[in-house]
Amino acid sequence: MKYRWIVFCLSIVCLILPARAAQYYVSSIHPSRSDSNPGTSSSAPWATLDKVKSAWGSLSAGDTVHMERGSVWNLTFSSDYWSLSRSGNSSAGPITLRGDDYGSGAKPIVRRAGGAGSCGFMLVQSSYVTLRDFVLDGGAKATLGIAVGAGAGANVSNVKIQNLSVTNLGGSSSQYICGIWLTSFNGRTISDCLIEGNYVADYSAHGLNHYSPYPLINITWRNNTVKNGFTGGRYPSANAALQITSGGSGNVFEYNFLEDRTTTEGGILGFGKYAGDTGTNTIRHNVIANSDSFGMIYTIDQTNKKILLDVYGNVFYNNDRAGLGIHPYNSYAAGTTFNVYNNTFYNNYTDGGDTSHGEVEFHAQCNNTRINFYNNLLQHRPYGTTVGLAVGSGFSGTLTHGNNLYWHETGTGATVVNHGSAYTVANVRNYESTAQQANPLFVSASQTPTAISSTGGASPNGLNLTASSPACSSGANLGTKYACDINQVVRTVPWSIGAYQYTSGGGGTTTPPPVTATAKDYYVSSTHAARNDANPGTNANAPWASFDKIKSMWTSLPHGSTVHLAKGSTWNLTFASDYWYIGTGGSATGGAKTIRGDDYGTGAKPVVRRTGSGGSCGFILVQNSYVTLRDFVLDGGHSDYAQNTLGIAVGSESRAVSNVVVKNMTIRNLGGSSTMYICGIWLVSPSYTISDCLIEGNEVSDYSAHGLNHYSQGPLVNVIWRNNTVKNAYTGGRYPSANSALQITSGGRGNVFEYNFLEDRTTTEGCILGFGKYAGDTGTNTIRHNVIANSDSFGMVYTIDQTNMKILLDVYGNVFYNNDRAGLGIHPYNSYAAGTTFNVYNNTFYNNYTDGGDTSHGEVEFHAQCNNTRINFSNNLLHHRPYGTTVGLAVGSGFSGTLTHGNNLYWHDGGSNQTVVTHGSAYTPANVRNYEATAQRASPQFVNASQVPTQVTSTNGAHPDGFDLTVASPASSNGLSLASRYATDINLNARTAPWSIGAYQFKATSRPKPPRGLRVVSQ
Repeated sequence: MKYRWIVFCLSIVCLILPARAAQYYVSSIHPSRSDSNPGTSSSAPWATLDKVKSAWGSLSAGDTVHMERGSVWNLTFSSDYWSLSRSGNSSAGPITLRGDDYGSGAKPIVRRAGGAGSCGFMLVQSSYVTLRDFVLDGGAKATLGIAVGAGAGANVSNVKIQNLSVTNLGGSSSQYICGIWLTSFNGRTISDCLIEGNYVADYSAHGLNHYSPYPLINITWRNNTVKNGFTGGRYPSANAALQITSGGSGNVFEYNFLEDRTTTEGGILGFGKYAGDTGTNTIRHNVIANSDSFGMIYTIDQTNKKILLDVYGNVFYNNDRAGLGIHPYNSYAAGTTFNVYNNTFYNNYTDGGDTSHGEVEFHAQCNNTRINFYNNLLQHRPYGTTVGLAVGSGFSGTLTHGNNLYWHETGTGATVVNHGSAYTVANVRNYESTAQQANPLFVSASQTPTAISSTGGASPNGLNLTASSPACSSGANLGTKYACDINQVVRTVPWSIGAYQYTSGGGGTTTPPPVTATAKDYYVSSTHAARNDANPGTNANAPWASFDKIKSMWTSLPHGSTVHLAKGSTWNLTFASDYWYIGTGGSATGGAKTIRGDDYGTGAKPVVRRTGSGGSCGFILVQNSYVTLRDFVLDGGHSDYAQNTLGIAVGSESRAVSNVVVKNMTIRNLGGSSTMYICGIWLVSPSYTISDCLIEGNEVSDYSAHGLNHYSQGPLVNVIWRNNTVKNAYTGGRYPSANSALQITSGGRGNVFEYNFLEDRTTTEGCILGFGKYAGDTGTNTIRHNVIANSDSFGMVYTIDQTNMKILLDVYGNVFYNNDRAGLGIHPYNSYAAGTTFNVYNNTFYNNYTDGGDTSHGEVEFHAQCNNTRINFSNNLLHHRPYGTTVGLAVGSGFSGTLTHGNNLYWHDGGSNQTVVTHGSAYTPANVRNYEATAQRASPQFVNASQVPTQVTSTNGAHPDGFDLTVASPASSNGLSLASRYATDINLNARTAPWSIGAYQFKATSRPKPPRGLRVVSQ
């Protein structure tokens, strides 16, 4: 780049900082591992999990134990292995055990290899504990995964269990074995916990168990996948993918995929037991499928327990009995209310039966119960004489209903039976005057959803609505509480019926073009005993064997097909030129062609590794539309084989490319050098457009050029880069003038870069390197709610290497900290084109330009040749520390653009040091209002500046939360109210007047609930 004239200060400034949380490391594979090590160095870790267990009691709040990837610990125990009784706290943070950020390879595995009897891995009996990103393998020895239990002496709160794989647990009809269980006793309460992103399988009782004699309050179960086919015996009358008891409030069960193929009870088993609900609990936006019994059954085994439940936006399909059954058998207590709204029921009660059974059943002894049943879509298929809605003759509760769609595929069969009276499709309006009574016209009923998340919604989208569906615009408006569909589409009047809100772009057409073949599922494994490339590949028990087989078969796969990679598999590839050009994709009507590694088998993410010798080349180049790559590992083999391998490139020299999804990939060990342009994920086209792509949830490291590369001569339009983590410390040589965590060129519109954690410790340019190059922006692009940290150069620098390129950029709600040069630098060197605008709003800058320098440098820098540039700079928080004579805001003497500014906070830890220098005029905190009348000029009083955010997501915001604001902060209520598109902070809080300054909106409670469910104290 052309700003290398800036002088680097070579002196090291020693900082005296508050004590930081301790980091410990444990590995089963590191050559220097030993339990006699202090454990505080990743190069000399502990060796055993027993050592972690013994040391846990002496850890302090905020401490983390990092488990090395690729490690396996085989344990022998005949009683519960580990009771975790040490707590973190709200100020310093949780005590954490994690397996995602140390070393490379598969998730670390903790396996029960020996011992006898039914017992458990971990019992959490303390607050502020986080367990995340490792595998618990029960060895099929009747092993409970994790129990969170309050009762030994105190309440328990703020426990997080995230991204675990809890499998192979075993059990029998006499052994109550669960994956994750929350239970309180002795009068204690469990509250404010998050159970998120876990995979659970192979258990005799329950996968997820929210079942307790005492209150469970504000627990969120989100984004979990339960897939159980256990045949070793089920615990009688108590076995399900998810069990729920009453006796709490504010609990949310959302975006879970629940499948239990051997249950005798249901996908969800709900009990009125122990105590009545004290507030409403919510079951929303789940997929409940393929149960060997009910989809969801709510009952009671004691009298007079009150249930307050919202059930909305769920999909129930292919369950052997009713999708939803409310069967109390004993009376609920007065006031019991079920709100059952906007659910989709399809192909349930496949066991067959009489007219007392169907998609939905309400039966006897509901005398104290009110059921409000609106906007539900019931499509029933002929199994015996079963129906859509069955209201039993003994039902004695209050049922209000309206705006539901009732359809029976025979066209003439009974679709509602109410107290013995039958209604067909033709006369169902005699039962419900606002009912719809026609085929719902799904996009493709054969494409039922097999996955769901709070970021991606349900997929495939086959139960969504086409434009001609009678469900599109016939629903009742039920209020804002229920006004979000399963795909995060906001419901607007007219509401649709069912789990999906119809949108003009979301439903497809009534009669899509015919496809030549039906989508299929294919399977490939490197470990399955029956693997063979001669197999058809369509049977999970007879999969293909090699990754080469996928490559050779790809063109012939029907649109919408999915190749499932077996977990635990590893494919070692040798190639000396680009391995795979994906030249054929799916289609808008048939669906994407997909390769995924998250839903077949058990174990770690499947790994595709480059071995052997060869030159600089790439793994996968996607050259067509509607392709999805997700949930597997690309390992470039650099550390073992000195390879230099680009991860994934998207783009074509001959066509436009759209609707490519790259999700939850781990792309690592890529290599490169000062002459090799090696990137993790790169979107690039010489002239054609790339549009409507999603790059989400990926982890990228070990590259010479860029981790994420949004850099193309052709337009990039409506590309979303979200929830990615880039952590690079590559020392094998960086590509000159073009190396960063994320590079962005102009020449597009509608691109969004959000909730990414970007750290590049060896870059010579910046964590974000922005270029005006090739073409001017045709619309605004957005960089928001990212954490940009620990760069060896700029946090973010925007420049230009051609003249007259127009930039239109919103930069808001980001956190920039600990970067060696400016957090943000706008340094064009050549003029931008007329109309260039940077809106820089509500960012937090802390401890940047640590390299030191003079007053032309600081947290934020605007420099020469901005003559066609307008920079709007408001509501930003600049907290600078003394490095040389650097400042907060440095506006260079050669700056010739238009700078509007107001309501910023400028603070220098020196107190009297210069905090703004503009065109040579210097301002200290004492007189900075001579420069900006609305400026704040006191310490921002962060919650804890030593607790810098080390991760950020679109569901949980940034954490730790040290840069949030205390009540006494001058930034809390002195911001300017800006346009509504900027009115969300980094933690998903809506900004309301008075706006705060910086990335965080101050709230009276520091950790409010986000729009979708609970957020608990961050780790």
